[in-house]
Amino acid sequence: MMPSSSRRPFLAKALVKALAILIAGTGFSEFGITVTAAEGKAAPQASPPPQKWPSSFKPSRAAAIKLIQKGGQSGQTFIYQTKHFELRSSTALSQHNLSHFATTAESVPNVLARLPLPLLGMPKDAAGNDALGKVLIYPDEESFLKSGGAQGAAGYYSGR
Repeated sequence: MMPSSSRRPFLAKALVKALAILIAGTGFSEFGITVTAAEGKAAPQASPPPQKWPSSFKPSRAAAIKLIQKGGQSGQTFIYQTKHFELRSSTALSQHNLSHFATTAESVPNVLARLPLPLLGMPKDAAGNDALGKVLIYPDEESFLKSGGAQGAAGYYSGR
């Protein structure tokens, strides 16, 4: 079942809020401060002097998307991957919506990397290597709520 046009605002609000929360959890606490280290631990370094701030951003091309698992059969989830994210959906997404969503999501790390602040910090795996950020896409607000989403929220971010 494809998302209807009446559901698109919910998906758009959810993406914007989820990405804003993702930005908020990326290590901002280390910006512009000097932290006294606990005994035996090195203190984080202060940020380098600001560089020129970007005034605009437009992706040069649509995000590359790889289908990892085709869902639908026996309740399987559709799983897609981009450079920085794993997108999961219980329903098929149209190529247009998937491309738009993935390109918007990928623009966040691209913009953060251009800012003169140490904001980009993707999730890490158990070995401490960069991992893909997990994005769960719900077909409607009801299924979002059943999965533990808060009433009236457009999205939810968990750093776990």
